Amino acid sequence: MKKKNILIPVLTVVFAGLFLFSAWKLWGIRSEYRKSGSTYGELTQAVVSTPEPTPAQKPEETEEEEVEVYVPWPSVDFTQLNEINTDVVGWLQIGGTIIDYPVVQGRDNWYYLEHLITGEPAIAGCLMLDCANESDFSDPNSVIYAHHMQNGTLFGQLENYRKEGFFEEHPYAYLLTPEKNYVVRFFAGVLTTYDAQAWNLHLEGEVREEWLRFAKANSSFDSPVTPAKEDRILTLSTCSNDGRDLRYVMLGVLEAEGEIRPDFVPMEWKDDEE
Repeated sequence: MKKKNILIPVLTVVFAGLFLFSAWKLWGIRSEYRKSGSTYGELTQAVVSTPEPTPAQKPEETEEEEVEVYVPWPSVDFTQLNEINTDVVGWLQIGGTIIDYPVVQGRDNWYYLEHLITGEPAIAGCLMLDCANESDFSDPNSVIYAHHMQNGTLFGQLENYRKEGFFEEHPYAYLLTPEKNYVVRFFAGVLTTYDAQAWNLHLEGEVREEWLRFAKANSSFDSPVTPAKEDRILTLSTCSNDGRDLRYVMLGVLEAEGEIRPDFVPMEWKDDEE
């Protein structure tokens, strides 16, 4: 009987300690979310100007080779961004989603996984261009990494593209850089292992063709976009809840402002409710 009397208060203390530790960890995670959300929210308001979209009509068939299509490009103050951090190489925006962030490039692919654009330590990190990529996105395949945050921030919404309807409402992104602006026209979203060709920065020849065929065939949505041989690819990469060794990647064709194909029609974005 004495052993039972001693055991009960001991277990009570242990469980109370576990509860307090879990509560402390949860508070810390939520504090990190608030810190990163506040930092990026204030930054977006300060440096990004997004005009009201003017829906463009799909151009009629024409014999002219070049057809101008109006695109309501957002505007980013890169001068102000560089005063905050000279590692900024671009800004990625997917209208109607939370994805509206600066893109940085560090000396390695680790630092910005745990630091904000301001240099503050944070579990959210940044959107990060692979350190081996050219900073002007001129490689055959440029890769941007970001965490799959459980509150939907950073690349937490990318896996929504596993639903066909989400792609139909968000079929492209804007990539803005100090030199050029790009439309990123998504053509595939793939759940794959970390050893796939998604992270091959120099996709060429048969390896490129085989990977792009695989990506299109296994995409979680159907896209009318098919990359041409000369097209540069932008890959957005994040972790997946399906497994530790799995990644979800979005692949898109980069089309520079002034070189956009005439079949592109900008959308009037609707705020995503998820």
